[in-house]
Amino acid sequence: MLDIRIRLKILEIINLSLEKNNEEKNTIFFNFMGHCSSFCISIHYDGWKNNKEPDYRKNLYFTDLLIKEKLKELDEIIEILKNLK
Repeated sequence: MLDIRIRLKILEIINLSLEKNNEEKNTIFFNFMGHCSSFCISIHYDGWKNNKEPDYRKNLYFTDLLIKEKLKELDEIIEILKNLK
């Protein structure tokens, strides 16, 4: 089971992603894989285009040993999302 702090940050990322997808031209994709406790996000700053790689991509795999590191990485994603125009 995921640490509650990680779960709350993932929920914040999902909420911000849904907000930002409704603004301007950003396109944000996210995926949570419960069977392996991983989360992936990709951001296309100028909108999604066929055959174009995302401008930002992060894949996180959660283990009990690296909670502090993963919380920091999730905070970085949150800051990126908050700063999207």
